[in-house]
This record gives sequence, C-alpha cells and structure tokens, in this order.
Amino acid sequence: MDALTELAILFKSRENPSVQDICVGKVLTELPDIKITVNGFILDKSRLVLAKHLINTYVTTSASIETHGEHVHSVEDLLQKGNRVIVIPTRDNSTYFVIDKVGDI
Repeated sequence: MDALTELAILFKSRENPSVQDICVGKVLTELPDIKITVNGFILDKSRLVLAKHLINTYVTTSASIETHGEHVHSVEDLLQKGNRVIVIPTRDNSTYFVIDKVGDI
C-alpha cells in the first residue's frame, strides 16, 4: 500500500460519525417492558428515556358531584403497541429520548 492510500485510510478513520437527527419510532411492546423500533433498530427500556407524560398507567378515579352523581374517569397507557413516537438520539446513539407521540392529521 502506498503512502497516499495509507493517509486516505487514516483520514477516513478519523471522520466523525454522522449525528442522527430527530426521528420517528414505532412502539413494538408496551410498558413496562417497552420496545421501540427506530431506523431498523429495536431499542429496549435500557436505552430509552421517556417523557413523564408518556408513562401514565391505567388509573381509575371516582368522584361524587352533588348535582350529577358519581363520575368515573380513567387514563389508559399513553404508549400503545403501534403508536408512532418522536425520538431524539444522543450523539453516540447510546440513549434515545422519547418526547411525545406523533399526532395524526
């Protein structure tokens, strides 16, 4: 190998990896053992950081209101299988921040 080829190889090896930008992932399995696929990679909860508003679990509350009687309200898991989510990776792609669900228009 000539010196010019060796130099080109050295420069190539020093290139910074491209930083992924904001992307869209898809929920494969729900909490508590959530898995999300992003750009063909399957990420488990060890590599995910979820926004707090996305991790509400099923809660049922009951309240009695004088003129209307008893009302029951429930909140289901916000992340369900098949949901598309907005994901931001760290520079080294070791951690992915899931910030919200994708809205449908």
